[in-house]
Amino acid sequence: MIRVVQHATFLEKTLLTNLKHPRDIALYPSKGLMFWVEVENPKIGKAAMDGTSKEPIVTSDITWPNGIAIDYTSERLYWTEGYFDWIESSDINGEDRKKVLSDPGAHLRSIFVDSQFIYYTGYNRQRIVRINKTSEAEARVMKNYPELGVIGSVKVYTDNDIVDVNPLCAQNNGLCSTFCFPTPSGRTCGCQDNVKLLSDQRTCEGVPVCPTSLPSLQLLNCVPYPGESCEFKCMEGFKRILEVNVTCDSLGLWNPETETLCSEILCSSSLPNAALTSGCSRRIGESCGITCKEYYSPLLSDDIICSENGEWQAKNISNSTEFCEPKEFTNESDGDQLTIGLSTGVGGLVLIIIIIVIVICLKRIKTRKRMQREAEDTIKAYGKNQYITHQENAPEEDTYATLDEMNFKDLGYMEFDKHYDPDVYGGFVLDAADEYLKPSVERKVVDNDIDEVSEI
Repeated sequence: MIRVVQHATFLEKTLLTNLKHPRDIALYPSKGLMFWVEVENPKIGKAAMDGTSKEPIVTSDITWPNGIAIDYTSERLYWTEGYFDWIESSDINGEDRKKVLSDPGAHLRSIFVDSQFIYYTGYNRQRIVRINKTSEAEARVMKNYPELGVIGSVKVYTDNDIVDVNPLCAQNNGLCSTFCFPTPSGRTCGCQDNVKLLSDQRTCEGVPVCPTSLPSLQLLNCVPYPGESCEFKCMEGFKRILEVNVTCDSLGLWNPETETLCSEILCSSSLPNAALTSGCSRRIGESCGITCKEYYSPLLSDDIICSENGEWQAKNISNSTEFCEPKEFTNESDGDQLTIGLSTGVGGLVLIIIIIVIVICLKRIKTRKRMQREAEDTIKAYGKNQYITHQENAPEEDTYATLDEMNFKDLGYMEFDKHYDPDVYGGFVLDAADEYLKPSVERKVVDNDIDEVSEI
């Protein structure tokens, strides 16, 4: 069988089966073809590199094909015939067969061809033999080295190597998640054995896919599969923040996060001596109105526009960010407007303060009169030692001839020593407690009248 291995992940896919002892293989990527030789059922086969279109191209006059190579300059096949010890050539369809050289007894094995020479090895040759393609003469490159034993294969690398590649798979793996196979008609994507290819014909089942439609940036020639690194450019109206590439990780996420790579270009939200009208988003290409500050007048009649570089611009103003200018006073009355305005403001403030002071004073006077009236209404005394009561025009039974009589009637259950304070009526001493009992009402007598009542 013939199988292919993905060099980064070592995933394997079987391309061809039921082959009879395949010995060697040669690839022609630019044409999407592969060739191989079979020994047990002697033939040279051809197929597309994805394993399709399999067919034999040389089946006659071939006994023991051991090696095969491609001359990319002449688009011809070369193979070694181990049984007859000769090298033969044909076109890539197995036609136009030619015998190139013979080396009896060599038991030819491996072969390599470049633009000028043919290189081959044999089981009975302890060296690599080099032959000029044009003259068919040996251009000796080394002598025999018995210690090398049997040289099974040969590959030559030079500074002038022709590297045959297929452009469809050479760039970004042909946008395939796993395998990209060149074919004569283009390219096909493939998956490892036992894994299905999804309907997009690019992605293998179970492979994480990073998003390709992003709001702020555009990926450039990118394969959105794990391990792939991609370049990008910011969308119109955005500017680049980080000079890095993005890499798709094993979870199907870009690293670093794409939101951190580009930022939206916005014009400034503040203007000298002016303010933007409400609802202005400040995005590129948007027109917005302005309102000049007090004592400033506009320099333009149209809206300002946010330019591509994030600067505000106006039609009739170039290279300036100021769109308002101080007002010019044309006469004395205009010049006095500012002074009048300030004077009016200060005068109004003083008037408010005066009103507040007057209100406070009136409230205090009113409160004081109310308290005095309440005190006068609480107790009234008419004449010296006539009666004391809480009511005006009290009946005679509520009057007292003396202060002692009042105390006795009101506090009859107590005893007094009738020792009075000469200045305060009602003061007395309790015999039992030997303490002064101060009454709740203090009365002072001036010119035989009670002129003041106050609470203690």
